[in-house]
Amino acid sequence: MDAQRKNIQNLTELLDEKRNELNDLYRRFGEKLLQDAASSEELALILGRERVDTWKSLMDSRENDTRAILEIKDVLARSQELRQFHQEIEKNRSDIDDDYQQMLEKLGHACYERYSAGDSASFAEIWEKASLDGAGIVELENKRDTLRMELEKAGVLQRVMLQMKLAVVEKSIKQHHDRMIKILTSGARRLVDEGVLEKQLEDGELDEQFEQIMMSIRDTLGRQRDLDERQGSLKAEKDSLDGVLEKYGARDNPSRRIDSLHAKIRDTDRRITMLSVMAARDYVDTVMDDEGERKLTENETAVERIQPLEQVAALRAEIANTRKNIEILEADLKIAALDRTLANTDRSCADFEKKIQQYREQIEKMEKTREQTVRERTALEDYRDSIRKTLR
Repeated sequence: MDAQRKNIQNLTELLDEKRNELNDLYRRFGEKLLQDAASSEELALILGRERVDTWKSLMDSRENDTRAILEIKDVLARSQELRQFHQEIEKNRSDIDDDYQQMLEKLGHACYERYSAGDSASFAEIWEKASLDGAGIVELENKRDTLRMELEKAGVLQRVMLQMKLAVVEKSIKQHHDRMIKILTSGARRLVDEGVLEKQLEDGELDEQFEQIMMSIRDTLGRQRDLDERQGSLKAEKDSLDGVLEKYGARDNPSRRIDSLHAKIRDTDRRITMLSVMAARDYVDTVMDDEGERKLTENETAVERIQPLEQVAALRAEIANTRKNIEILEADLKIAALDRTLANTDRSCADFEKKIQQYREQIEKMEKTREQTVRERTALEDYRDSIRKTLR
């Protein structure tokens, strides 16, 4: 009995395995049938035009979603590269801007030191403002030198006061110096922006010092323009990439959108698989029964479909046989159970018959006892009545 149950279990596992194998064959065969039906009106009519159109739509949807995922990932990778390029450009631009600032300071000092009334009118106002700070610096430096000399000769109390005055003077010198640099740098920037010195450089009117400064400034401005052009190109490409993300609804959260598309593809694959299995099963049903036996049909089977049909027929036959063997074993188990029930019933009937016989014997015995009792009772009644008659 246990062996039969084990056999049923083994056959059931085999049946599940073969059904899965057949289902996978249906899927692959169905995909080929639907693919062929896309270009064959005759096959499309057999499978169902609506089913074929649905399959086409699902395949297009899957292709579009897959392309969207790939493009989003490409955009994210390229965006990361653009961020790195942008950081590099910003760093280079900061370094170039620092160099340019230093060159403007150098140019401003040179213009200030060599300024004459015949120079550019654009620098005249700058020179006048810077001269005020320059004169202030000279005056304050003289005052500082005097305080330092006094500090060397002063006593302890006087030194404290002189040091405080000296700190104030040095602070004022720095303020004048910073303001003067700012004024000269602003003036130099104006000369560069107006092209005054650039024209003089092209005309060969600058001496060696100014020519070197202007050549360095020209080179620095060229590098700034190159970086600006690169920055513009990066921005244009970034805008284009953002447009791609916008098109696929991935602008705000690309990762979430990718996960959503993957989930949609999984659902589409499930529907494609179900559609393919149904298409193959329905097609196979037109040429064979559930047990793989060929039906009488006038439809001709294409050569490329013969092999999968033969595989389906073999699996259907194997599944049918396995199912029948399971049913046979299950019937044997039920028969054995019924046999045990019959045996128990026969034993119960025999027991009941035996008990019936015993009860019959007891009844006969009881009936004899009753007859004897009745006779004794009757005799006693007669005796009692005879005594009663003798009473006075």
